[in-house]
Amino acid sequence: MPKNNMSECDIVRLIFDMVANKGYSTIKLADYLNAIRIPTHYSKDHRGNTANIWRPNNIGRMIKNKTYMGIHIYGKRSKKQRELIERQVPAIIDEDTWNRAQQTLKNNQLDATKNA
Repeated sequence: MPKNNMSECDIVRLIFDMVANKGYSTIKLADYLNAIRIPTHYSKDHRGNTANIWRPNNIGRMIKNKTYMGIHIYGKRSKKQRELIERQVPAIIDEDTWNRAQQTLKNNQLDATKNA
């Protein structure tokens, strides 16, 4: 699929496929996405510098985000003590793919710890 025709949903599906089905680490995936110039969701960081660079930490946060499999948790970012509200949203990836991606992240983390 040509990169300039990819929607944000296509990019999310690609990211989850590379991690869940091909075993990519977040570092390897960031290198891959940057090499083929897949755009990030944002083009400038909070300081106004041009970002548009995939970073392993951002990919890791995406992979752990349940919203992509259709579960949004409202209130988790709040600094206030409040009840979290879970609600269904349209899923971009299925639960099985999300679970496989979580397992790949765990396996990669264990491998990194062993190699340290």
